[in-house]
Amino acid sequence: MVQAADTGLLVQVYRGPVTPVTQVGVENAAPVAGASVRVLDLTGKEVRRAATNLRGESVLTLAPGNYQIEVLACAGVRRLPEVETVIVKPQTMTKIRLDCDTGLR
Repeated sequence: MVQAADTGLLVQVYRGPVTPVTQVGVENAAPVAGASVRVLDLTGKEVRRAATNLRGESVLTLAPGNYQIEVLACAGVRRLPEVETVIVKPQTMTKIRLDCDTGLR
């Protein structure tokens, strides 16, 4: 199937907290460069794998449909986020943020 370049996922991977004190309205997470993410179809077949850039982002062109996305590796964390199910709609870059837990409290 041919995929439109403007259809897919914009994945953002963050780690946090980055400081032990959290303030309301102040971001306490940082983007993760080099995090490994994987996209699976709903049968569990891998359809894409990528690493995040310096802004913690990866753009993945995909056909419209339902997918699962997971973080395989995220430096400096204790726990990876749960697998997320996402719906990619035609001619839309669906944005998803995945937060890795540093364990800092």
